[in-house]
Amino acid sequence: MKNRNKIFSNIPEKVLFFCLSVTAAIIIVLGWFNWTSYKNSQTFINRDFRLQQLSSVVIHLDEVLTMSARLGAASGDVRWEKRYLEFENKLDSAIKEIRSISPEAFITENAALTDSANIKLVKAEHQAFRMIHDGDLDSATQLLFSKEYEKNKEIYSEGMINIGKALHIQAQSQIERQRRQGILSLTFLIISLLMLAIVWIGAFRIMKRYLFEKNQANKLLKEQNEEYIALNKELQTAKEKAEESEEKFRTIFEQAPLGIAMTHSFTGKFKDINPRFSKIAGRTAEEMLSIDWMSITHPDDVQPDLDNMELLNTQTIKGYQMEKRYILPNGEYVWINMIVAPLPVGDKSNPYHLCMIDDITERKQSEQVLKESESRYKSIFYENKSIMLIIDPKTGRIIDANNSSIDYYGYSKEELLSLNITNINVLPKAQVGHEMQNALKEKKNYFEFKHKLANGDIRDVHAYSGKIEIDKKTFLYSIIHDITAQRVAEDALKASEKQLRELNATKDKLFSIIAHDLRSPFNSILGFSELLIENVKDFKVAESEMFLGLIYSSAKNTLILLDNLLNWAKTQTGKIIIQPEKIILSSIIQETIEISNSAAKIKNIAIKYNQSDEVEVYADKDMLKTVLRNLISNAIKFTKSGGDVNVFVISKHNKVEISISDNGVGINDETRKKLFDASINLTSWGTANEKGSGLGLVLCKEFVEKLGGNIWVESEEGKGSDFKFTLPLKKS
Repeated sequence: MKNRNKIFSNIPEKVLFFCLSVTAAIIIVLGWFNWTSYKNSQTFINRDFRLQQLSSVVIHLDEVLTMSARLGAASGDVRWEKRYLEFENKLDSAIKEIRSISPEAFITENAALTDSANIKLVKAEHQAFRMIHDGDLDSATQLLFSKEYEKNKEIYSEGMINIGKALHIQAQSQIERQRRQGILSLTFLIISLLMLAIVWIGAFRIMKRYLFEKNQANKLLKEQNEEYIALNKELQTAKEKAEESEEKFRTIFEQAPLGIAMTHSFTGKFKDINPRFSKIAGRTAEEMLSIDWMSITHPDDVQPDLDNMELLNTQTIKGYQMEKRYILPNGEYVWINMIVAPLPVGDKSNPYHLCMIDDITERKQSEQVLKESESRYKSIFYENKSIMLIIDPKTGRIIDANNSSIDYYGYSKEELLSLNITNINVLPKAQVGHEMQNALKEKKNYFEFKHKLANGDIRDVHAYSGKIEIDKKTFLYSIIHDITAQRVAEDALKASEKQLRELNATKDKLFSIIAHDLRSPFNSILGFSELLIENVKDFKVAESEMFLGLIYSSAKNTLILLDNLLNWAKTQTGKIIIQPEKIILSSIIQETIEISNSAAKIKNIAIKYNQSDEVEVYADKDMLKTVLRNLISNAIKFTKSGGDVNVFVISKHNKVEISISDNGVGINDETRKKLFDASINLTSWGTANEKGSGLGLVLCKEFVEKLGGNIWVESEEGKGSDFKFTLPLKKS
């Protein structure tokens, strides 16, 4: 029994050590996963950045080579060949570096087409320089501006862009793989929760052991009581037979398994004792016959025994039974169960009584162990911070509940114990019963439920259930954890992941526009500017004006593109601020037309504003300017030289309809359906080979809708287009 106490006393330390070990292991594993994921993510991000950098350099150098060859053909200056060869080496170095970083990107069919186009371009450019050396500048110019050369150049440019995208997608795949490692860390966290649940299983096994030992102790007590009854019957029989035979009485007296003594009813001195009595008292028969029972009785037990003796001597009672302690010579004490009855022999003035005792020290120790086990059970169950219930699996009635469950569900203990589990679990009653049977048969122990609190709130919970025996009856215990916050966090994580994907898509589109659509115009501006600087003294005024016009047009288109790019980025990240105000519509339209007139004059296009009555709208001024500028710029872009662009304003009820129409190339049905789709990077060339980003109309749609209006297009291929949008009028 002492060994059992030692085992139980060491259990908390063992559980604590186990919990600390599990926690340390989880921290080490999660730390290793996070560090590895971080290092790999940084490597792939740096690699992706370098590949995007190299892709931009290759596209830029290709433009420089083309410009050098064309300028050499235009001027006949052989210095352009030296410049060409210098940048050709840089281009080769950049392509080699890309191949060394990601050789697999150059084994695709697209890479093969790109290499083939590059070889043809280099061959044509070298052939052009040979023609320049021979003085045949016209043939060199025709070769460099031929349709085949332009086609190969377009194939090469698009191929390098696609290779860059493929490299970027590959890098993103690697980064996604690292994200999955992050998910693995979350899995470890879930495992840690399961391990903690296992710890609680261990705790309940301790309770199960306690209940088992309690049952064993009760069984032992029952057996002893039965033994006491049998002994009492035997002693009664012995007493009756003692009247008939002293010899038989002595035999029973000496050999009885119980301690038997004859004591004086008044003085308490021992007159006769059997060997078993001497052994229990820890003294010899001679020592016992020289003392009284009070001298060996524990001080706390003397008075209760004297009270019983007085009742016995006055014949108020015929006998009594009590449990008390005898003090041993070494100072320790032994527990005895004592039965006292008067002896119907001898002189009534000098009475004696018969005292029968049995050593119950072991039983008392067992009872003490039971009390300690019961105390541990109450500590584990009632004072536990986890929500714990004991449930009858047959009826679903809640048998017991700890303090944490009372606090969690919001009921008093009496109210909670009057409920059925189906009053808490929101599942149908039949399904709850089915799940209880699964737990009872140990088919399933881990459940996810929705539980209803006293205030009506519905909470998500994890429940771990198993069977337990109490007083030979089988019940279910449930350990319940609230996971509502976890569910909210998971939903927030999913929303965050969706937002992150959208931001990644925005970033990819921005990189694509920056890498090609924004860089190419700057290359043209730099090339023409450099050409003007180097030949300013040789060019005529008309030639200089031509180049300056090209530089101005490129700069103007680039500014519009950059403005669209910045505005679109703000809308995607939610940083754009709408400041609606009262606006005179005609002034905004006139201002936009004046800004667009310079581009229209280059193509000999007339912009006409069909002004009606003054109209006031309620809109953000900067957003409205951006929408008008993009729609008028598009109309100019897709209208042939000598065409017209018309702006109409019509008031309709509580809104105004603005129309920008042209008599340009028009739009087919398939393209018209994709114009305002942000997920499709739709670009096309203008009537003077103007290149767009496909961003302007997407931005117009977002701005118009933010201003409370709608935008649409009416067009017929070959006859022109009519872009229309509505805005709300100023409210009174």
